[in-house]
Amino acid sequence: MPDVEILLWKIEAATYEEAAAVHHLRMGWEPYRPVGDPEPCPRCSAMFYPDGSGECSCGHRAT
Repeated sequence: MPDVEILLWKIEAATYEEAAAVHHLRMGWEPYRPVGDPEPCPRCSAMFYPDGSGECSCGHRAT
């Protein structure tokens, strides 16, 4: 019998870090630790992780 992939849940999130944090909680794992330190977004001032995903919820991407 072939391996079958099953979708456990769908996570809608503004950023990769937010989705990873929810995924870790649902899996019962330790809390997600993003890569790098948070910094304010130059466009909207929200905190984001430029060394991690590099994306902010406003759509700004770190270079």
